Amino acid sequence: MSQVLGGVGASGLGAPSHQLGSPRAESLAAIRSYDSPPAAGEARTTGLVRMQDQVSKAADASDETPRELTLDEAVAFAILLQKNEQLAEAHEVYRRVLEAAPDHARALHYAGVLAHQQGRSDEAIALIEKSLAPSPPSKRWTG
Repeated sequence: MSQVLGGVGASGLGAPSHQLGSPRAESLAAIRSYDSPPAAGEARTTGLVRMQDQVSKAADASDETPRELTLDEAVAFAILLQKNEQLAEAHEVYRRVLEAAPDHARALHYAGVLAHQQGRSDEAIALIEKSLAPSPPSKRWTG
């Protein structure tokens, strides 16, 4: 069973996780559909707004019991925040994921990328090196 990250809902940090009460497939589809660069001329925040609208609609239509994000979903959400230049919020999600799972390779990698974006080069190198360290195949970051 996957670990979950409590208190991180799709509408942002600190939002109750019940706001992501949609079925897993719909939630992941909403996140993945906006996990790409914006189209030419599209505002960077438009993708995040559209994702939040999509997740809200899916949550409203859902009769499934609310749930928390898995660690992998939380990392996907942090990447989306990072792509939309919401760096402080992304940092907080990575921090919470790594607090729950210190060897989460994907979180380590993208937290390292974020540290580099923020000018924290030594920390960036350490995080990315840790993400590449030998680990069981299920935890190894491969890109």
